[in-house]
Amino acid sequence: MVPIGNPGDGYLRDSIRSSMQKHQYKCFDVAIPSGSDANVKHKYYLRLEPTKKVPLQPLLKEILADELRYASQQQRELEDRINSQVNVSAMERKEIYKNLRRIAPLAQISNIIEEKKEAIKELENLAKEDKEMEEIAFEDKDKLKSEIDILEQEAIEKLVMTDESDDSNAVIEIRAGTGGDEAALFASDLFQMYRKYANNKSWKFEVLNIHTNEVGGYKEAMASVNGKGVFGEMKFESGVHRVQRIPVTESEGRVHTSTATVAILPQPEQIDIVINKNDIKIDTFRAQGAGGQHVNTTDSAVRITHIPSGIVIAVQEERSQHRNKAKAMQILEAKLFHEQQMRELSDRKQVRKEQIGTGARSERIRTYNYHQDRITDHRIGISSYGINDFLNGDQSLQHFITSLQEESHIKAMRQFLDRNQRRRSKIDAK
Repeated sequence: MVPIGNPGDGYLRDSIRSSMQKHQYKCFDVAIPSGSDANVKHKYYLRLEPTKKVPLQPLLKEILADELRYASQQQRELEDRINSQVNVSAMERKEIYKNLRRIAPLAQISNIIEEKKEAIKELENLAKEDKEMEEIAFEDKDKLKSEIDILEQEAIEKLVMTDESDDSNAVIEIRAGTGGDEAALFASDLFQMYRKYANNKSWKFEVLNIHTNEVGGYKEAMASVNGKGVFGEMKFESGVHRVQRIPVTESEGRVHTSTATVAILPQPEQIDIVINKNDIKIDTFRAQGAGGQHVNTTDSAVRITHIPSGIVIAVQEERSQHRNKAKAMQILEAKLFHEQQMRELSDRKQVRKEQIGTGARSERIRTYNYHQDRITDHRIGISSYGINDFLNGDQSLQHFITSLQEESHIKAMRQFLDRNQRRRSKIDAK
């Protein structure tokens, strides 16, 4: 990291940033508490990261070659299965097409790499046969090798970041945690932050359910967010968010600490999960709370109980019972799909309780400190200043999410290498 002094040194910071970006470095602002100088609250740095792709290490290239060959083989086998005369049920066909969509990008990269390798062999033969063409052939060969390096990097990213739900839409669930009314007010702030962030990304944000308290805070709020890659970007927001500020209800000016929990659930397609009608119980009741003339006059609110899992969903946002029922089913589908995923990924221990915790103050992933106007993400140790801008879903929130994605990529790469090294060790032992 490059130290650049105080917040006032904006010109110096921008000059360094401009220079380093020309040399293919990514630049991020990082603020670290000073501690040593009472007149300077924070020292500012630029974190520099190279963006230029570097060739893969030999072991990684070897592992990647195996994975790409396997992807191509899988694609051929699945296509043969589809094209064979053997009877394939509708469910099997859907599963085959789903797997084909999953491996198609890797198989395509594998085919392109093989084509470029064949082209390199032809250029090498040409250089041997025609000395006058040797220089041109080697230039073209170097170009092809660079293109293969880029394709291999893309393949690695697809392998280590593969999560079938990343391209899905998402359901956001926010609940007030520890802190009473202040926690509910903070939950409403977070809900509006994600609404604005979705708007900035041109995603569709639809409120599914909101339960308010007496001071206008949100005890619970849910929304669906539709757009390309929503879940893959938003999933890192899951966890306990902590706020430190003076509540509007505080008469003595004391700072309170409150929390809200955020859960991001992938929104399933209809083919991903089937709900048996005999497994659900549907009740209607009169809507309660603020909401206009329809409240407490008609049985428009809907409560759905999924008997096998015990999940209960109640929705009263719409005037129409039919629309409330549709929203309740949408939430139920997301929750059941999420539970199904957690069972399938039990080796990663990604159960819902671990995702959002209990809501205790000590389980925070991020802190919003109003007194210092600072937001800190405790998972990767980065801070940003300007809470109001952050809650507007601006570039500060985008930077946090991007940094978390990058950190996740690094961890996934390590796990990918460890997994393959263990597999190779077992093979060698045999």
